[in-house]
Amino acid sequence: MINILLIAFLITQNCRDKYLDRVLESESSAKFFLVVKVNIDKKEKEVLVLNDDLHNVMKSKDSVYNNMGKYKYYVKNMIEQKGAIDLDSGELVRMNAVVLQEDRKVVAAAARGKKAFFNHYFYVSKKYNYARLNPHLKQKERLAIMKKLFDWNFLIETVEGDFSVPELDFCGGV
Repeated sequence: MINILLIAFLITQNCRDKYLDRVLESESSAKFFLVVKVNIDKKEKEVLVLNDDLHNVMKSKDSVYNNMGKYKYYVKNMIEQKGAIDLDSGELVRMNAVVLQEDRKVVAAAARGKKAFFNHYFYVSKKYNYARLNPHLKQKERLAIMKKLFDWNFLIETVEGDFSVPELDFCGGV
C-alpha cells in the first residue's frame, strides 16, 4: 500500500515539474498563464499572469532574470514552496496580472471531477484535444476556473480573446 502511494506521489510530482517547465518556457509562439503569489504593499495575493509578462517585469527588476534558467528556477521554486514574489502595484499593472478570488460554484463543480468540470464550463473537442472556455461566464468565475486549471496542471492560453486549454491530455488530462 505504501509503495502504491509513493508511486502515485512521484508520478504527480513528475507531472507538476513537467507542467511548470512547459509553462515557464513559454515566451513567443505559445504563451501560457500561471498563478503566482505576490506581495504587494505587504499583502499577499494570488494572481493570474502570462508567463511572458511576468518574465518581462522580473527582468526589469533584476538583470539576473535575463537568464531564462535563473528566472525559471526562481519562479518554479516560489510556486512549489508557496512563496510570494515581491512586487509593487505599478509592476502588477505593467504585467496585466489579475488578482484571483475563490468562487463557490467553481469549487463545487471541481469537486464533481475533471470531466464534469470541463463539460460544465468548456466547449470540448476530443477530436482536436482542445477545450475553449464558455465566454459568457462572469469574470470572477472565469478567473477561479483558471486557478483550478493551473492547480490541475492544464496549460492555459488565450486564442482570439478566449481562454482555452490546448492539450487536454497533457499530464494525464481529463
